[in-house]
Amino acid sequence: MKSSSQFLQLVSLLIILFSITPRANSDEPLNKFCRADASYAANGTFQANLDLVLSSLPSAAAPSGFANTTVGRAGPDQVHGLALCRGDISPADCLTCLKNATKDIVAECPHDAGSTIWYDECMLRYDNLSIFSALDMSSFNECIPNPNNVTQPQLFDELLGKLMDTVTKTAAQSPQMFAFGEVNFTESNKIYGMAQCTRDLYSADCYRCLRDYVGSIPSCCGGKEGGRLFGSNCGIR
Repeated sequence: MKSSSQFLQLVSLLIILFSITPRANSDEPLNKFCRADASYAANGTFQANLDLVLSSLPSAAAPSGFANTTVGRAGPDQVHGLALCRGDISPADCLTCLKNATKDIVAECPHDAGSTIWYDECMLRYDNLSIFSALDMSSFNECIPNPNNVTQPQLFDELLGKLMDTVTKTAAQSPQMFAFGEVNFTESNKIYGMAQCTRDLYSADCYRCLRDYVGSIPSCCGGKEGGRLFGSNCGIR
């Protein structure tokens, strides 16, 4: 929760995503997921295909904020890649974030056949298994709560619930699968919320993914001024 003037300052600095939470430097990953059950050999066919995927995704995704691609013949050396940028950032910032991600993902998950890396402004994912249009709520889920306690928690929770209900429905029905909303909390303060899915999802799966995270707000961020929850397919904040 921030005042309106504080929020505008945050927007100008591009330091919000799905609600109001403290954040690390946007160049630093929020988290990563590395598949431990499959690896690839250095300088082999998989790595060549992966290099092509990682080199093409940033420029492909930057104009619209999303792209996915597949390189290689069907089999263990085929690479599926997906890139998503936050729905409120510029193409230039999207490109910068994804270029950093392509470097970090291979450094953070060396020789893993499937990896995902998240930043405040983007996420990048690749795998030798088919990942497009596949809802995955089990492999990785992250919760980052704001450390500050909210005042008037009962009123806050009531307003937040209504806000996130609207935001998740709007995101699931939007071609961009992204939505932002706000609601008055006190005379001088508002609650802000955002929701976003990867655009390969079906609308129903996007909504299911977002609602699952909304349902986890009490255990993740109950009584806090904000928080973010995200995984392979969607996120709220």
